[in-house]
Amino acid sequence: TNLSTTQKGKLVNFSFNNQFIKTVKDNAVESNISIIRNRLDVFGAGEITIFPQGENSIVVELPNVSDPERAKERIGSSALLEMKPIYDYAKTEEQLLEKLGHTLPEGTMIVKGKTSSIESGYYLVPSYAKVTGRLLKDVNSGFQQRDIFSKSKSSYAVNLKFDSQGAEKFHELTNDNIGHPVAIIIDNTVVSAPVVNEAISSGEAAISGNFEEDSAKELASLLKSGSFVAPVQFVEERQIGPSLGQESIYRGLLSCAIGLGLLFLFSI
Repeated sequence: TNLSTTQKGKLVNFSFNNQFIKTVKDNAVESNISIIRNRLDVFGAGEITIFPQGENSIVVELPNVSDPERAKERIGSSALLEMKPIYDYAKTEEQLLEKLGHTLPEGTMIVKGKTSSIESGYYLVPSYAKVTGRLLKDVNSGFQQRDIFSKSKSSYAVNLKFDSQGAEKFHELTNDNIGHPVAIIIDNTVVSAPVVNEAISSGEAAISGNFEEDSAKELASLLKSGSFVAPVQFVEERQIGPSLGQESIYRGLLSCAIGLGLLFLFSI
């Protein structure tokens, strides 16, 4: 079997064999390559080369991309969507910890709100999220279809549709928190903290929060591509400018000329 267990008193250790660990790593790399390709479709993924290197590295080549920084932002964003009930809130982390007696309750964590917005502050939420972006069936941007927010400041929204399992868990979340706020968390940042008006059984919702059309489309695209199976970070970046390309062409022509000249002398 892939899993083996050992027990010492109340401590149970789980360990996987090397072959299973290698399989998990390979699958993670392949899944992340697929997600990166989907995210870079806007730049023309057909011309973009993406391939694995070594055990845990991915190489991305972006020819003819006019905005490499935007491409890096799309690659570097985890786009992990989570929905969690809010247990407590304070304007600063110190105030929240003081309210908790400087000890976090077991199974909870503190998440920061989006800076420069009405969601700014610090929230006490469960460590585990029952409703995540992995349960999404479809994501699109546009005008709101179904809003679980008590207040809305923007007509643009990111519309979510969960699969059957996600719809069931989303209904449970909204039903248990009617009249209470729920944190909409993306990459460990609370982007919205709506108050649930009613239990939602349709499996559809909308994320609003001062979105412009472009920012709503960007977020929808990232959520649709899915969150990374394994964390991604930039290790090395190289840029080849036109001067280097021109120099390569010059050296190529020079080597051809020298080769032809030597061939001519050899023929004589």
